[in-house]
Amino acid sequence: MPQKMRVQLAATHAIVEAVAAVDLVQAAVGTTGLRNEHAFQKHFRDVRTLAHHAYVSASRYESVGQLMLGVDPEWPFYGL
Repeated sequence: MPQKMRVQLAATHAIVEAVAAVDLVQAAVGTTGLRNEHAFQKHFRDVRTLAHHAYVSASRYESVGQLMLGVDPEWPFYGL
């Protein structure tokens, strides 16, 4: 379980930071970066979609915190 918790924290952190990086670029380029003819729009869309995936969403921080506090987590991944 400790390894699963570390993997979960690392994966969630990676996605949260990827979103932050893409947001910085988006703030710099403005709405032009979201136009279909620009490749950046795909990166923006992809990272935002990935951020909503259940395995790496920010709510997984809560799941790991539950485990650290000895509370049964709501996330079924830890029952495997």
